[in-house]
Amino acid sequence: MPSINLNKINRSITSLWLARGISLFIALTLTLTQTGCNNTTLAIGVHPWLGYQPIHLAQQHNLLPAEFSLIHTTSALQTQQKLRNAELDAGYLTLDEVLLLKEQGVDLTIVLVTNVSTGADKILARQPNQTKHDIIGKTLAYEAGAVAN
Repeated sequence: MPSINLNKINRSITSLWLARGISLFIALTLTLTQTGCNNTTLAIGVHPWLGYQPIHLAQQHNLLPAEFSLIHTTSALQTQQKLRNAELDAGYLTLDEVLLLKEQGVDLTIVLVTNVSTGADKILARQPNQTKHDIIGKTLAYEAGAVAN
């Protein structure tokens, strides 16, 4: 069996995510310059989610412009609330979240798509639950207001 160099794989994955992060801040900078945003610092809300890793990696590697300030929120709902309250200039959201905010009168423009979901959402369960039939009648938890809710 051939040996697998995990360090090389990790470096490749990190490089890919960093490239996405760099693309993001270039797109944001160009968009905000063209739309006349005059803030000296751009407050960008971001909550924990795997698809938002590029911006975190860009921050960890000091690749973000000094004008970018990542505001770490605990959930999509908190990011949405901060956008409603004009506490953020931008935020990482899903399309349905953006449409909901726009319907509520929040002036938002989509400037970049950072991830495309292919239906990877799952229900996680403890053993012995192995099929959908095993969870019938059980209590499930979910985040109200979250994607596809």
